[in-house]
Amino acid sequence: MEDKRENNLEVIENKTSNKKIHIEILRCIAIFFVIFNHTGIAGFQLYAKTANEVLYVIFLAISVISKAAVPIFFMISGALLLGKEESIKTLYKRRILKIVLVIIIASFLVLIFAMCKFNQTKLIFSTDFIILFFKNIYSTPMIVSYWFLYLYLAFLIMLPFLRNLVRNMKKETYYYLFIIYVIYKLIMPIINQLFDISLNSRLTIYLLEINIICPIIGYYCEHILDVKKISNKMKIGFTILIIATIICAGILTTLEIQKTGDKMVQTYLEYGEIIIAMYIFILVKSIFKDKKLPKLLSKMILTVGSCSFGIYLMETVLIYYMLNQIILVLNPFIKTMPACIIGIVCIIFVGTIITMILKKIPYVKELL
Repeated sequence: MEDKRENNLEVIENKTSNKKIHIEILRCIAIFFVIFNHTGIAGFQLYAKTANEVLYVIFLAISVISKAAVPIFFMISGALLLGKEESIKTLYKRRILKIVLVIIIASFLVLIFAMCKFNQTKLIFSTDFIILFFKNIYSTPMIVSYWFLYLYLAFLIMLPFLRNLVRNMKKETYYYLFIIYVIYKLIMPIINQLFDISLNSRLTIYLLEINIICPIIGYYCEHILDVKKISNKMKIGFTILIIATIICAGILTTLEIQKTGDKMVQTYLEYGEIIIAMYIFILVKSIFKDKKLPKLLSKMILTVGSCSFGIYLMETVLIYYMLNQIILVLNPFIKTMPACIIGIVCIIFVGTIITMILKKIPYVKELL
């Protein structure tokens, strides 16, 4: 009996040790950014409500950086999945079916929550409601934040092609891709804003779609780029580029606000989000890849990282029940932004606990 326990402990330890700490740290950062993106004027768009010019710049910069959330998640997926070998049958059975079920089940549960809130529970199990539910879920995310799941599903469908693509890509091809990204996503938006024009839609390069380019960049950063060989000059140059990108995003957003008169406009908040995400990925990898962290801290990071998908699925409900209440309690003592950050940490903590409990349930753990 004792030998059996020891073997079980060994299996758990091996599973934990197989996880890359820098990947889990990136997951923790990304889920924090995701929740922050959904805090509205309590955090994400607090810049639109402040009269203080210095705070406006700081809050706007934070919002621009937080937009790196989704690119980071896709880079992680590219880093972990593009190098794997698996049949198309296994891909559909293990990954695609899982996401389809998650979209249906999670959307239905959050919808029930919304209907209970508005006392519409009688309609839930009617035939018309079920038909309407599946029609709507086919055409558009019923829960706004679940748009990511549809994008991720498309990435999984494309996975066999992307695996073959990165397997045959040379370093020069990656550099060419980065140059195209800089031209299309960093230079052209400035031209569009300054001259009030837009590029012909037929010149769209679909390889630059977030669920295609980000996994490729993630694979490059994880498996091809040697962070130890990055010179100090390159680090300084990349850092200057990121600072310039954040400043440009802020200026473009401010110009768009002045043009439209809408303080909540988000057209340019995503400016340079992929290159910011790449910078965060490389920075975290270079700091933590071979670093031994204290056991407790390491365990906390691995736990939150492994629960990040579950936290994402329930964050809409957790924000509704927790965020404003926490901010109201803390506001007499601290400002709104720090209170919002504490609220997000609390949401992550509660989401982690709930996800860990749900993972104890057979079949449910396979979805989370």
